[in-house]
Amino acid sequence: MSELASFGKLLIQQLNENLEKELEIRNLINKYSKNNENSNNKEYHKGISEATISIIEEKMKNYTEYIMIEEISQITGLSNKTVNKYMNHLVKYGYVDSRIVYGKIGRPRNEYLWIKK
Repeated sequence: MSELASFGKLLIQQLNENLEKELEIRNLINKYSKNNENSNNKEYHKGISEATISIIEEKMKNYTEYIMIEEISQITGLSNKTVNKYMNHLVKYGYVDSRIVYGKIGRPRNEYLWIKK
């Protein structure tokens, strides 16, 4: 098999994996959007969605240790910027605990743990 054919196969495999992950995220958003249509209409800040909070909750509840934004982004499929915005919101309302981790160099980093039952 030529290098080009091998590369093509690998590329198609990665695209399929990305599409599957995106489909899973869309299904979760649809599931939580439908489940919450008739729920008591909670008010959220602009740009904060209950469906996205539900996705983050579902994934973070599996962790018993603090995790960083990048890890949350990876397990949820959301961007780092989106995760950061939601973590700030969730910490403010007591769903998530945060702690600051100081390294030897660079700026400190926040780690997060889902605490709301």
